[in-house]
Amino acid sequence: MKTWTIMLFFVSIMVIQTYAQEMTNIKGIRTFYLVKGLEKRKANEPIVIFESGIGMSGNNFLENMPIYCC
Repeated sequence: MKTWTIMLFFVSIMVIQTYAQEMTNIKGIRTFYLVKGLEKRKANEPIVIFESGIGMSGNNFLENMPIYCC
């Protein structure tokens, strides 16, 4: 079974322009996500998920992402 590293972001336009992200639809809500470090992940390494919502962007995680995931 493959495990995917997915960082979910309910993002603003500024973040979308900064990073190449994917978009999926979850129960009718557009959800943007960014996957980083999947190619470097080894078996049994932990997965880190940064999630923000209620109209907040993922900008508050950008500074810490390199420390925890890449």
